[in-house]
Amino acid sequence: MLKVDEEDILNIDDKEFPVQWVTVDNLRLIHFFEEIGRAIYCHEQKKNFHGNCRIVSRIFIHPDAKNWSKLNLRSTKLIEKEQPYWVTEIKGDNTDIFTYQFSPIDGFKCQTLSLTFYKATKIYVIFMGMSQEEIGKIRPKFAFITKLIFGDLER
Repeated sequence: MLKVDEEDILNIDDKEFPVQWVTVDNLRLIHFFEEIGRAIYCHEQKKNFHGNCRIVSRIFIHPDAKNWSKLNLRSTKLIEKEQPYWVTEIKGDNTDIFTYQFSPIDGFKCQTLSLTFYKATKIYVIFMGMSQEEIGKIRPKFAFITKLIFGDLER
């Protein structure tokens, strides 16, 4: 998942700190978080999730993918605003290292899983429970809402 591009020693106040510059394989990392999400879903629900998942997080901003980065950031901000109103339990045996919380299922059969690492890094796994046929029927009806929420990503 990581390719070390360069290694060096950073000297601060007569102390040496090893540092590395790395390239991250974002696509592989996204698949990794999807698998974690599916495993937690299976653990909690006692069944596999067979629908589509989307992963969003502030860590997946990339200057070469401007439209995707804008959509990712807008989606992340919406979830962050909504999460304080989830009335579901925050779980995790070692809360300093890892916690997770499911949102309630919404009217579009979607549910979001928040994965929190070290109390700061948040990854959101969005479980989309609608079939492709259901999505195809509803998409034209709600295109205006999508544009209202996410705006014009071409700007």
